[in-house]
Amino acid sequence: MDMTLPGEPPYGFMIVQDGRIVFADAQAAGMCSLEPQNIIGTEIEGKFSPEDWSRVRQAMQTVSGSERPALVQDICPQTFAEAVGCVDILVSHTIFQGEPALCLAWIDRRGERQRQQEAEVMRDVMAALAGAGDLKQTLETLLVNLHGLIDYDRAGLFLVDENERIVLADRTAESVPAIHLDENPLVAEMRRTRRPVIVDDVQVDTRFNQWPDIQSVRGWLGAPLLAGEQMLGFISLGALNPAAYSASDAETMQMFASQVAQVLERVWVSEQSYRRTEELEVLSTISFALGQAESGGNTLLAILEHITRFFEASHGTLLSPDRAGSRLVVKASLDDRLVGLAYPSPRDALGNNDRIYDAQEEDIPENDVPENDVLENDVLWNTLHSGQLLVIPDVNEFLQPGAADIYTALFGKGQSAVLVPLKTGETVFGLLCLAFDTRRRFTPRSVRLFDAVAEIAGASLRRAVVLEALEKQIAIRTQHLSTLYSLNAIASEPLELYDFLDQALEITLDAMKSSAGVIHFLDEKGQGLYLVVQRALPREVATSLEKISIHDDFWNNLVHSPTPLVLPDLVGDPVIPPQLVSLDHPASRAYIGAPLRAKGQALGLLSLFGETILDYTIEDITLFMTIADQIGSLVERARLAQQAEMAAVVQERQRLARELHDSVTQLLYSQVLFSGASLKVLRQGNTSLAEQHLARIEQAAQQALKEMRLLVYELRPSNDLDEGLGSALQRRLEAVEKRSGIHAHLALHREPHLEPPIALALFRIAEEALNNTLKHAQASAVQVSLRAENGRLTLEILDDGRGFDPSENPHGGMGLANMRERAAALGSALEISSTVGHGTRVVVRIDYALKQNLLDEVVG
Repeated sequence: MDMTLPGEPPYGFMIVQDGRIVFADAQAAGMCSLEPQNIIGTEIEGKFSPEDWSRVRQAMQTVSGSERPALVQDICPQTFAEAVGCVDILVSHTIFQGEPALCLAWIDRRGERQRQQEAEVMRDVMAALAGAGDLKQTLETLLVNLHGLIDYDRAGLFLVDENERIVLADRTAESVPAIHLDENPLVAEMRRTRRPVIVDDVQVDTRFNQWPDIQSVRGWLGAPLLAGEQMLGFISLGALNPAAYSASDAETMQMFASQVAQVLERVWVSEQSYRRTEELEVLSTISFALGQAESGGNTLLAILEHITRFFEASHGTLLSPDRAGSRLVVKASLDDRLVGLAYPSPRDALGNNDRIYDAQEEDIPENDVPENDVLENDVLWNTLHSGQLLVIPDVNEFLQPGAADIYTALFGKGQSAVLVPLKTGETVFGLLCLAFDTRRRFTPRSVRLFDAVAEIAGASLRRAVVLEALEKQIAIRTQHLSTLYSLNAIASEPLELYDFLDQALEITLDAMKSSAGVIHFLDEKGQGLYLVVQRALPREVATSLEKISIHDDFWNNLVHSPTPLVLPDLVGDPVIPPQLVSLDHPASRAYIGAPLRAKGQALGLLSLFGETILDYTIEDITLFMTIADQIGSLVERARLAQQAEMAAVVQERQRLARELHDSVTQLLYSQVLFSGASLKVLRQGNTSLAEQHLARIEQAAQQALKEMRLLVYELRPSNDLDEGLGSALQRRLEAVEKRSGIHAHLALHREPHLEPPIALALFRIAEEALNNTLKHAQASAVQVSLRAENGRLTLEILDDGRGFDPSENPHGGMGLANMRERAAALGSALEISSTVGHGTRVVVRIDYALKQNLLDEVVG
């Protein structure tokens, strides 16, 4: 009997007669879980399910009637564990032991069916992957559909990241660490062989020591994801049973992995392109926002708010080094309380317990950063110096007891932070600190975005920093000018020198933000200093500073130094004199002093005390020196004014002495002579001559009285013309002429309003003319008239004295010369007419309207 079926791989043969099995080979018997000898004689019906038996029986009946073969597809014996559709049965007519029979040839279709099933699953996976929106969704789709090909209990997808390291692709939980497997021997084997790797039991394989989530896994299968010559990553499958994967599974995974690699490459490129586009859009958006912020007010804070909001940070702070590079100063912060705080460099912080100073340094920042060797242990200064961005996934290490206070201020209650150096070109001008209230994982993409935003914002922030610094610089300069103006203002007031110095010291303390101060003057011999004024010094300290000998080198050098002296701490320095060491108070530990000078000569010393001098800028020191110089100049001016006043007093005394000698003294002397002569002629009985002498005595006494009244009048202030020229002339006539027995009269005809300079010049002319009348004219009456007609003003002084001959002395004395000069200054000429025995007439005429207009133009 020929049992061969060409072209078909038989699985086994059975011979059936009358519904019973009469022959079966080992393969066919094995299908029914029986030995060949045990299956003989059994009914064929019981070997199939009712549905499959119905189809087999119909085929057997067809073959029995026609003797033509019949094929029954997708039959699954009841004893098979595989899915339906594992074999086909070919029923044909045969002869067995001389009797007609049916031959059932079993054809193995399981491999083909599995390949078809795998192909269908692959099509489904590829379709699902093609519809995935992003890489994360692609990975989820891949792992879900992989179950349709190979059974597994654990699965993972490892991909090459942007740093060329192989890491777990989907680490959504924060507790999953970033495992880098690029140096693992299994990964190296897949790179080398470019084929899957099977491990029967990972628990005894040392290559899995660093593998994530592998504790319960036994069997393992890994397949590389290859795109051309590049390995994108690999698929990792784990089973709870050892030796769970076969070579057939490896081949299936190889086919699956090659298809997945192509999809991943496409998704990867698409996502990278999308990310680049998204980054460009983000950068464009923030560039526009920064531009808008620059055009608004409070630019620095506005830009900081935009950046903080863009990165979804809980807090943002901008720091910048001061000009000396010794402190990082908070220039802007979302917390207003932090603005102005300063953090010293590690070098300057030694001995200061890393405490925060309240800084008002507003210099435009420069890139003067301390050297590396003092910055290595401080992340703020190290980041500023290196210019490299620093991510801090966990800020708790900077918030431990003993840590610098600045970190608590910057990080607050945050969990993560990033420090971004701000640059313009290669110059680092500041540091941006962003704090996040949740634990953050910073990907290379986010780090790149930080750098890009920092580069874009750098120019805007630089401009904002410079602009704000300039604005504050202007404010400081304005404050300094206001201080100097206040000093000049009090200097122009009629104050005693002590009062001026007291107010000047108060203004200086306020401008320099100092707690106490003192001003000393050098004594006349230049051997010591004596206290003039002081503010807020304790009594015992003020007492110790009342007198200071400059034989001490400290005080002598300071008084004669052209520059100020700045001492940050008065305690612990052996060169500090005892007078300053006694000022041991926290609010007055720092000292700044400068000499008071005028015309290169030392006049004294200005000293201020405060809590610290670290807040002083170069401009503050310059202001202090300017104040000291200005006080010195004002003191010198006050001294010169006092000397001038004393000289004026001496000069006035000398003038009075001359006046008394030339007038009153001569008159008294003549009275003495006539008195002696009168006594002599009375003894001789010559009463007529005695009467003449007595008349001369009376005349001299009357003239002396006039001279004395004039001297007394001249000692009074005579520049008060507030009530007008007419009132001033009336007071003069009543105070001098009328009290001297002269009949005096003032005639006013429409007195105009005159500006003080014009009125004073006319008054001086009238005063001089009246003085001449009183001294020389021997007049009994005098009349002063003031008339205004048609814009012309006429001043006339007329007396009935003895007169004089103008031709004998055409220029007159000093008094007439002064009168002519004053009249010429008013644009007029002095008219003097007199004859002997008929009195004297003095006239001045001016066009007061024209003079008034000219004066208005000058004033305007």
